[in-house]
Amino acid sequence: MTHVRPSSRRLRSAVAVAAGALALTVSALVQAGAAGDPPAAAAATEGVSSVTATDDTVTVAGSVAPGADVDVYALGIEQEVVDWASGTIVGRARADAGGAFSVAVPRDPAAGPDPLYHRYVAVVDGVPAGTYRHVDTLDLTPSSDRPYPDAVNKKGLQVKMTDDAEELGVQHAAINLVVNDLMLATEADPADTIRFESGGRTYYFDRSEVEKLDQQIKPLSDNGVLVSLILLARHPDQVPNPDNDVPELVHPDAALGGPGALLYGFNAVTPDGVRYFTAAMEFITQRWSGAEAENTHGLPRSWNEIVVPVAEWAGRSAVTRIEVSVAAPDATGPWPMQFQIDDLAYYTRTRS
Repeated sequence: MTHVRPSSRRLRSAVAVAAGALALTVSALVQAGAAGDPPAAAAATEGVSSVTATDDTVTVAGSVAPGADVDVYALGIEQEVVDWASGTIVGRARADAGGAFSVAVPRDPAAGPDPLYHRYVAVVDGVPAGTYRHVDTLDLTPSSDRPYPDAVNKKGLQVKMTDDAEELGVQHAAINLVVNDLMLATEADPADTIRFESGGRTYYFDRSEVEKLDQQIKPLSDNGVLVSLILLARHPDQVPNPDNDVPELVHPDAALGGPGALLYGFNAVTPDGVRYFTAAMEFITQRWSGAEAENTHGLPRSWNEIVVPVAEWAGRSAVTRIEVSVAAPDATGPWPMQFQIDDLAYYTRTRS
């Protein structure tokens, strides 16, 4: 059992996967002891004010001076506004008489990084207007409209032995999911490898480790237990299979192997870290939250939040805060198909 504390409040909804794609936004990176949020775009008087995603388009809208020519840049989530010049121009527009502008960015996830995951900033005459903004409105086709179930009781455990949990009448089960236990650096044994496409690249997952999780999750969800997965990262040298050594998943400033270092922050500060993390989240949610998940691999209903204060969790450690939004929304029904972890935070558990 890990030292991760379970969430103090239940998440509002569980993950569903949009047809062929998963909306994943990773933001807010903080180092050296104190977590914080990215600048709030809503506070800006000019710039991007909304980013809406549909199945095939991301629409970026905002306001600048009337009649101004606007370049809309896409940035990686590891980039800040000051890095705008190294971003990619994804659209140009001329603001109308009221200052409003809008550009549409086509989505083709198979061709490269999905625009769903970018930060967007408006630039006028070589100067950023306001700050960046991520996708904030999701109008995607859900893979499922299954309702969120009602639990019979409040009894919950962190589960390893599913038969014991069922015998005890557990209705809520927490299961550790160590992300870098699942990923492979290369395709070592094709028979024991699951190939997965993300952002136009191929990633590899350890079939044996993935199926071990199936065997934990499915018996519980089949019996009506509400399963929560706890997403973790550990030292690359501590994974069960040497081929699972994917150091890109771990924050580069983590003091690997330091005193008390049991778990590590995910890497959302380098392009490689972001793409590996994105691929992992897409794979995990598609396998265990897709339309047929409950009939094939098992169906978790929520994902762990860590809401422990930084001082208690990390002390003076190097810290990374990651906010994740994984979504395939459906505005109708008793359980909207939108999953947002507003303050999911993984802190590098090391001492400085």
